[in-house]
Amino acid sequence: MPSSTRERYALAWIIPVGTLGLIALVLLSVWAVKDYRALSRARASLAELRREEARVRADETAIKQELDRPQLHEIYRYSRLINDVIGRRDFSILHLVDKVTQLLPEDVRLGALELDVESPNRVVRLAVSSEKEESLEKFLVNLEDSPDFADVNIVSHGLPDEKTEDANQATVACQVRYVGGGPKPQ
Repeated sequence: MPSSTRERYALAWIIPVGTLGLIALVLLSVWAVKDYRALSRARASLAELRREEARVRADETAIKQELDRPQLHEIYRYSRLINDVIGRRDFSILHLVDKVTQLLPEDVRLGALELDVESPNRVVRLAVSSEKEESLEKFLVNLEDSPDFADVNIVSHGLPDEKTEDANQATVACQVRYVGGGPKPQ
């Protein structure tokens, strides 16, 4: 038996302090095991990422080697040339013809279409004919109302002439500025 008060006091506190110490040791051990497992998972994940990075770099190197083949350089050169031509294209003549034919009434025939390529204003000369003068007038109104054309000028107007083979055809020749169909020339 303890002989002194101090020894009795220490003996009384040894059980609660020992129990708290044991609980703290168990908790620290559990946290240490959890942290160790998390560290192991992080290392495995990092190793997987490094393998993936190495695989991607190997794929990139293989693709670069494939693209650096001399046979492909000629294809690249041609494709750049074609893309440059497409990029410089001001407008399509087929697009212009489509715009004009949409404005033609059913009984009006487009006889001539001329585009002045030297003019920065895209001047277009048109010749149309029809049996009815009203249809020609309708075409001119359509041309003036169209957002794709501006500055319509009638150059000549011919009435039906019984002495020619087109005895029943009226004709109109006009000049117009094409403002639609893509970027404007500079």
